Amino acid sequence: MKKLFLLITMITLISCSQNKNNEEQIKHDGDKSIQQQESEKHNFDSADLKFEVLENKTLVAGKLGNFQLPQFSADGKRLFFTNINYGEIWMWDFTNETLEKIVSLPQCGINFQISENGNTLYFRNKVTKGKKSFSIMSYTIDTKSVDVIYTSERRISTPILLNSSIYILEDDKPININLADNLTSEKFPQPFLFASNDKLIKVSNKIDTLSIPNNEKAISVKYSKDGENIFVLTSSIGVLVYDKMANPIENIFVLTSSIGVLVYDKMANPI
Repeated sequence: MKKLFLLITMITLISCSQNKNNEEQIKHDGDKSIQQQESEKHNFDSADLKFEVLENKTLVAGKLGNFQLPQFSADGKRLFFTNINYGEIWMWDFTNETLEKIVSLPQCGINFQISENGNTLYFRNKVTKGKKSFSIMSYTIDTKSVDVIYTSERRISTPILLNSSIYILEDDKPININLADNLTSEKFPQPFLFASNDKLIKVSNKIDTLSIPNNEKAISVKYSKDGENIFVLTSSIGVLVYDKMANPIENIFVLTSSIGVLVYDKMANPI
């Protein structure tokens, strides 16, 4: 684990130009459907991608410790990350260029979730003193307030934030927590993926454990805003991308860097 985070401020994506003569291409395309032509026009190989680091900037001094799992807020104005034992969440504010430790609770840094406006974090807390218990909590940056959303004496998974709801597994029981009123139910989009006990769990009408190449551990699961894509961070092989039906997506390119994960679709558009 490196002691310093390097901020990549700009990444240039250069795709290779076509080598075929235009006239030959037009003649060749005449025998193909429009769908085939469009697919080939936008298709590219990951070897065609080139990245250039224009500026490096140290955000955290090494004397503060080792850090990992950086996440940007949706507007890119804040960067959140956790320490090496997941017991802290830190925030770098790009507007004010300030660094602040905002949460210090056991396991708060594992798979913490960020609200769309970047002002609220959701995380799991594990109490180990006395009778063991788990809770899902929130931290609001503007008010610096910590609230308990859900608590249980049974093991609960780290939270998944989607459509103003928090989804968790309580032992093997799926729980949906509506953030508007904190009411719980067992209503879920199906299937639904969780990272729990280093395993990738699929919840539908039953609960299954999905295999990961090389028996890698599932560290965290995040859903895209529209719920169409699911990103699974693994222990060492990067990020696996699934569609909303929990099927692996082969035409998604996932690139790791010191700022986290950059995800592009097959048309080279960032996701």
